[in-house]
Amino acid sequence: MQSFFLNKIESFFYFIFDIYFDFKYGIETTFSMELSQLDIPFSSKQNGRKYQPSRSILFKNALRKLQLKEKLDFKEMVFFDVGTGKGRIALWAAKLGFKKVMGIEFSPYLYQKCQKNIEQFSKKYESNTIFEIYLGDAGELIFPDEVDIIYLFNPFDSKILSKMLTGIGENRKSLLPLYIIYMNPLREYLFDHHKNYLKLFSIEHKNHNNSVSVFLYQRKLVLN
Repeated sequence: MQSFFLNKIESFFYFIFDIYFDFKYGIETTFSMELSQLDIPFSSKQNGRKYQPSRSILFKNALRKLQLKEKLDFKEMVFFDVGTGKGRIALWAAKLGFKKVMGIEFSPYLYQKCQKNIEQFSKKYESNTIFEIYLGDAGELIFPDEVDIIYLFNPFDSKILSKMLTGIGENRKSLLPLYIIYMNPLREYLFDHHKNYLKLFSIEHKNHNNSVSVFLYQRKLVLN
């Protein structure tokens, strides 16, 4: 019983932290939306999940742990948010100093909401981060070689995730490491089925939605 109440208090703290973030910058990223509420013009709608924003504190903790472990300089890195939604994680990536923040969202409504949030955020927070958010189907996405970190909050089913992991292996030309932060990692077993993915660490949580696994993809140089 005590554990139940502690989890509720913790969840409430996360919620208040995110509400304050929205209030501070005059944006709205907090409230979830079911897919049935959204008009999505892509066939992958059937493979998607409802809009549910990541908890900022958990995202920051995972990113900071990765930064310390791998000695990363975010100012020289490109971040990609798959399923950008209203833009909460994209905005936090800017606050953490990434050179460029990219993303893709398949809901026109959420895409427009994200663009408005970025515009409003930029009025109150001075940043050199370049934003490039696209309306499109993540199932057809080919990640640019400049991307260093990919973020996923369980945005789709195993079919699309497997296709994405295969696509990275087939299309990435850069020999630089690519990191994948996977929040609520319900299908992390798929990483074991693809070559060159190494699990760096996990942060376990009693509420699996708040757990995270971090992977490294590194293309191997094949010598003839």
